Amino acid sequence: LEDWLEAQPQRFIMLGITANSYDAVFWVTSQFSGHLGGWWLNRKNQPPIPSTYNELVEELRKSTFLPNIQDDAINALMNFTQSNTMSYAIYTKQYNDYLRRSRQDLTAEVQCVRFINGLASDALKKLAKSHRAQLGYRTTLVELQNFLNNVVTDSPELGNARSAAGPSAQPTRKR
Repeated sequence: LEDWLEAQPQRFIMLGITANSYDAVFWVTSQFSGHLGGWWLNRKNQPPIPSTYNELVEELRKSTFLPNIQDDAINALMNFTQSNTMSYAIYTKQYNDYLRRSRQDLTAEVQCVRFINGLASDALKKLAKSHRAQLGYRTTLVELQNFLNNVVTDSPELGNARSAAGPSAQPTRKR
């Protein structure tokens, strides 16, 4: 839902309507269905009705829908790990997506530690921890990811979770 809500202002441009008008509220709410549609049917009968898109989004965020979605994203973030078949690039992209969707104000320390703990490669974990220690643990997630991306670019085998996990994770070929 959050991703969908964030995409709407671009659609307004294509439709020739502004987010500061009731037309935007009408267009967005006409797209609602299921539980969200039921919420809007009840809500529109309780004045005042949101008159701008931002007012509507603010009310949605206060409702019970988005907190549940954010809780799901937080749980996904906290339990997310790099699988043996997942590349470093995909792991980084998905981790950042979960972080964005959770909308939590996590400290740089928590973001970095959680990111490192989810890595499949023990070698990358050691490099990341060493890099952070050298900087006195004053690094942001972006800085850490850029550092690791450079390491993976220089040593592609580290970015492949399967090979970085060790020989037992390698598929064997029959001869």
